[in-house]
Amino acid sequence: MPDISHLGGFDLLHKAQEMQQKMKEIQEDFSKELVIGEAGGGLVKVVANCRHEYKTMFVDPSLLKEQPETAQDVIVAAFNDASNKAKSRMKEKMLNLSKELGLPENFSGDESGN
Repeated sequence: MPDISHLGGFDLLHKAQEMQQKMKEIQEDFSKELVIGEAGGGLVKVVANCRHEYKTMFVDPSLLKEQPETAQDVIVAAFNDASNKAKSRMKEKMLNLSKELGLPENFSGDESGN
């Protein structure tokens, strides 16, 4: 097979293949990496992976003695905290991948700067 690396497209193809493999590894990592969302000073804790699959939840029984609306708000806040932590971790990993592959920092598509 002739050497076509001097044509420039070869390096781009190689980078794309490398990125595809790394993305597969990161997706696998996301399913294993856990985050803990908390609310109400730790009265509610939610465990999720970075693919936003929720694994378990702890609710302190004392919270349930309060008004149901309060308990519901605190539970929702814990889920939101877990979701935000997962998003942050995913963004961090994607930024690291972009740097590792020599791509621009906003390559992952987040142009908001968040």
